[in-house]
Amino acid sequence: MENENLQLDRWDEMAVIADYQMICEIKRLIDCGDIENAKIGIHKLHHYATIDEKFEVSRYLTELMILIIKGITNSKYRIGRWANRIEQLRDNIEYARKNVECSTDDFIKSIWDEVFAFSKKQAEIWVKKTSVNSLSWYEVFEKEYLCLWEERMLQEEKLKLAS
Repeated sequence: MENENLQLDRWDEMAVIADYQMICEIKRLIDCGDIENAKIGIHKLHHYATIDEKFEVSRYLTELMILIIKGITNSKYRIGRWANRIEQLRDNIEYARKNVECSTDDFIKSIWDEVFAFSKKQAEIWVKKTSVNSLSWYEVFEKEYLCLWEERMLQEEKLKLAS
């Protein structure tokens, strides 16, 4: 057991440096026939990869919520590629939801309130005060958002059609 704890510490240290180094060490252990230590390494690599994936989804969700809060609070933030960035972040999260077993809807729901609170705080650095007290799943993942210039173009089209 003591030897196993030393082994786990070594894997933890290696994980901080690089996944590639862990993979090379696992391969070396397999080539040497040390399957037990290779298994420990594989489990550790999986553990840290799961943490990384969850962090990425959390980061995407945070940025997405910040953008939406800023855009809802003040239209001056709905410029440039604002709506495109929202779609990119949604696509990144959707990719993780489909392809990474730890990035499920349940995981996203489990971090929702904490991520929203942090996102609101971060958005308020830019918009000072916001009346957005929550965001729904629909607002974050389904609602279509347009930049100001896209809204103007739609308004002009509607006016042309009405006349």
